[in-house]
Amino acid sequence: MRRFFVFSIGTLLIQLIAVAAFAQQASQTQSAPAKGVEGHWAGSIQIPNGGEAEMTATFKKDKDDYTGTIAISGMQGDRPFKSVKVEDDKIKAQAEFETPNGNVVINYTFTLKDDTLKGKAEVDFGGQNMAFDISLKRVAEK
Repeated sequence: MRRFFVFSIGTLLIQLIAVAAFAQQASQTQSAPAKGVEGHWAGSIQIPNGGEAEMTATFKKDKDDYTGTIAISGMQGDRPFKSVKVEDDKIKAQAEFETPNGNVVINYTFTLKDDTLKGKAEVDFGGQNMAFDISLKRVAEK
């Protein structure tokens, strides 16, 4: 009887160790970091009249520095980001657009989750602060 008890406990311990090792391997696979913010993104930005405009962004990493561009339909061409800061899943970027009323600086904040970037664009129009919701998805590399 005692041998059976020791054998059962030993078998149970081996099974527990195997399950723990499998769970650790599975959690490492699931929590593997995504590709990061680098790459091409496309989606939309909400505009004040209740509609939305198409938007694309590209982020590049060179050593520890990030750069990139942004384009919004209705605004001519890609604009380079003046600055891009990435900390974990949070991205802050800044771009400047020329308007008939002068240059406008737009501050972007994004949260990266898997292959989506969600965030806001904030701008100060002559003392009036405005914020616009942004939703982008990673575009597959060709």
